[in-house]
Amino acid sequence: MEEYRVKKVNEIKQTSITVHVPGSKSITNRALLLAALAKGESALSGVLFSDDSRHFLDCVQKLGIETKVEEDNCNVTVNGHGGQVPAKDAAIYVGSAGTAARFLAAFLGLSEGSHYMDASAQMRKRPMGPLLKTLTGIGASFLFEGQDGHFPFEVTGAGLLIDDSDNEKKRIDVSVNINDSSQFLSALLISLGAYAGESVIRVEGTHGMAYIDMTVRMMEQFGIKVQSENGVYKIAKQGGYQAKKYDIEPDVSAACYFMPWQHFLAYQLQFLVCMKNHCREMLNLFIFLKKWAVSVKIHQRESV
Repeated sequence: MEEYRVKKVNEIKQTSITVHVPGSKSITNRALLLAALAKGESALSGVLFSDDSRHFLDCVQKLGIETKVEEDNCNVTVNGHGGQVPAKDAAIYVGSAGTAARFLAAFLGLSEGSHYMDASAQMRKRPMGPLLKTLTGIGASFLFEGQDGHFPFEVTGAGLLIDDSDNEKKRIDVSVNINDSSQFLSALLISLGAYAGESVIRVEGTHGMAYIDMTVRMMEQFGIKVQSENGVYKIAKQGGYQAKKYDIEPDVSAACYFMPWQHFLAYQLQFLVCMKNHCREMLNLFIFLKKWAVSVKIHQRESV
């Protein structure tokens, strides 16, 4: 059994501490896929280099999508191929990253080629079935090495993201159950945003809808609008994702655990936070914390 040792805080010598809050994992991984699906070069700043995000980035690279990584500056440049997968028979390993597992399964399930996907022992146990069932209904096929509906498996894509936007595309109408994970819906939304025709996703169940809102907002920032009403999500025929410069906002929710510290310890703690859209709901928390004399500086950037 793993053991974690925590050192008790008895004395802090600094009288003032400034903390730069790192980028959000959820936004980082969505931005990586959206940039890969766009056509052209996207410059992502504020990228979080967590274990999950590293696995996601490694998978994107193994699929033949060119990237330039500046980890010290938290920047990644992605040369997207407009929904195309350059490496038609690559093998990728998603680790324990749920976003990489679900998002890339949907991407490859809709693309051309046959790809091998594997995951950590933990991720092999986590649910994938509802998403894979929906993808199978669209035309993808899966060959499982072990238990059906779980990693590892080979996915043969439905070939729907091929570059023939001049031809009339059939309307895709599918349903997905998200009681196990909202990532199933986010995965389908993002990848179907690169489809040249109209798509409709009918949602069964409810789970983590705030993350769906995040997905829809980010899709719109990359050029694809989604309409939703009563659990039905519609993506009209559009021109595909647009490459762009994109600032990734911080994971303020993780930083909030440490924000009240200075109320109990004799030092000043200042958080530098860059916010644009996704963290607006945290403003109420900041207002509350200011009553405790917690200093939070919010910086706005113009590139998102």
